[in-house]
Amino acid sequence: MAGQPSPAVQKARAPEMEIFLVRPKVESSADSYEQVAEYVVRHGGYVLMATSGGSLFVAISKGGKETLQACPQVGFVGGVHFDGDSKEARTLKQRFALNAAKQMASSLHK
Repeated sequence: MAGQPSPAVQKARAPEMEIFLVRPKVESSADSYEQVAEYVVRHGGYVLMATSGGSLFVAISKGGKETLQACPQVGFVGGVHFDGDSKEARTLKQRFALNAAKQMASSLHK
């Protein structure tokens, strides 16, 4: 109707994500690191950062821990929580956000 405010557009909400440290099984093959990363992406997650020790920080939809544990190459899955808003936590959060944004952008171009 003329002069009436338009109905509010309901915004789509992104799924709530959890962050995990994922380590491949010790006895896994040399390419297990890449296989775990691909598994995470196939299940709607993001690889936020890789460590020099072969572990991955990943984000996956809430409740995704069981999905990660079901991967045959995964040996350990542990939840990650940041303590407050320290400089170090902010730095990691910024790096994680940048890496996730790059993955989102590249998936749009496929």
